[in-house]
Amino acid sequence: MSASVYYVVFNVLAISAALISFGYLLTLSILVHDTQKITDSFMYFVVEWAVVAFAPALPILFFVLTRAMSIEKAKVWFWSLASKFAVFHLLFQLSGYYRYAFADEY
Repeated sequence: MSASVYYVVFNVLAISAALISFGYLLTLSILVHDTQKITDSFMYFVVEWAVVAFAPALPILFFVLTRAMSIEKAKVWFWSLASKFAVFHLLFQLSGYYRYAFADEY
């Protein structure tokens, strides 16, 4: 098989895994709806949410800008990655994952 077939299969599997995990977290978020951390310390959660969203996206912004790509493409890559991390962080919080994973801190 050619390399393009492997590329397509990998992309389909990666997108499928992301959609399945998003659906699973969304379902858990609706069922569990753990908002205690958000309501107890809202500003702390907002700062944490912003750091989790933007910190992983900044290296991508740097890489795109240093590879002589356009600013528009850099903005699209940066905001798409930052929004993905922001949504997943919010879903992890609402699904109760952080309460379970970091039980000593709660």
